[in-house]
Amino acid sequence: MRAISWIGLAMVVAAAPAWAADKKRPDASEANWASRPTEAEVAAALNPVIKTDALYRAVVRCGVADDGALTDCRIERETPANSGVGAATLSLAPKYRRKPPGKSDPREVRIIQGDESVDKAADWLRRPTPEQLLAVFPTQAYRRGQSGKAIINCIVTVQGALTDCATMEETPAGAGFGGAAIALTPQSLMRPAQKGGKPVASVVNMPINFRMDGPGDSFATRRVIDAAIAWTEAPTYDEVAEAYPAKARAQRKGGRATVACDMTGEGRLADCQTISADPKGYGFEAAAKLLAKRFRLEVRSDEDRKAAKGLEFHVPIVFDPGMLDPATRVVGKPSWSSLPTQLQLLAAFKDVKAAGSSRAVLDCAVRAGGVLGDCKVTSETPAGVGVAAAALGATPSFRLTTWTAEGLPVVGGRVTIPIRYEAPAPPAPSPK
Repeated sequence: MRAISWIGLAMVVAAAPAWAADKKRPDASEANWASRPTEAEVAAALNPVIKTDALYRAVVRCGVADDGALTDCRIERETPANSGVGAATLSLAPKYRRKPPGKSDPREVRIIQGDESVDKAADWLRRPTPEQLLAVFPTQAYRRGQSGKAIINCIVTVQGALTDCATMEETPAGAGFGGAAIALTPQSLMRPAQKGGKPVASVVNMPINFRMDGPGDSFATRRVIDAAIAWTEAPTYDEVAEAYPAKARAQRKGGRATVACDMTGEGRLADCQTISADPKGYGFEAAAKLLAKRFRLEVRSDEDRKAAKGLEFHVPIVFDPGMLDPATRVVGKPSWSSLPTQLQLLAAFKDVKAAGSSRAVLDCAVRAGGVLGDCKVTSETPAGVGVAAAALGATPSFRLTTWTAEGLPVVGGRVTIPIRYEAPAPPAPSPK
């Protein structure tokens, strides 16, 4: 995993903030660990589950006890899904130990294992501006003049966008600097990693410092929202392909634009302004503004309408040349906005006549609102006991985000969904 070493925006009231690169700066999290697994121990855990030299990554979230031991660890993210990388990383958790935390030290950390075989690592093309950092600076920290820092871990897509980001650490804990750092990612653009002369996905660490010299006098309290949410309406794959700018289409040129938008009381995006575009001069700015009108959130009450007026949405929109080929579907990697409850799974699998673990893999289309349709069973284990029908019966309880953090559509694409069901153990016999 490559750690991109740079100091983020330095917020100073007396002087204009600026980006600064410091290649000698070590990862800020290194000093906080009392012990970690050796390279040999990591290799022993991960090598059996790494099948290819493609990207893999796992994020495990843990609490920190008074003595620095990690507790209540659980898998938070895994790429590829169900690959075993998450379980292997979880097995390493007992070998990690933090230095005993002080009052302001984080009581929750993430263990991240990730690597990829690349010829050339990802590097920066564009970082957010000082004004964009100000828009996400934690409100209370700004008013107190409180500085902070965060380390985030992200996947860099083949389009150069930062996605699937997780806060590794933030200081002071709970002050919001981790979320602020992630909120900056739509304004960032990277040159993707290369392998065999082609762009590939990769994993990066980014330490970001937020610095201030004295409390801020005024600050807009609007909350910046990630665009990767369960929009009631969002541009479909076909709509994004249709909006592809003519000049870029003729040259098969890819591009990306991010717009900052207000929200109306009806849940529509409005007053959108382009805050970044690359490359310029191809029409990606206008196309992004046009597509922004197709986003809508469901507003159910006056309270929702009031809250909507205090929100600002930073929406990245990616135009990939692959969209110009009717035979391909360049869609994003969605996240789940809702999953079936335990009771819903029990109801769906109640007629399955199998003990222990049952598994089915579905291939489904993503429809408006992130609901699943046209689902087909690609495998079931064990066969012939009703697993496939049960898995299909659970699909109405699944819902996906309709737009991804890297700026790609989801509606109009297809997703693979593995479903595993553990049958309840039979009750113990009553004593005579």
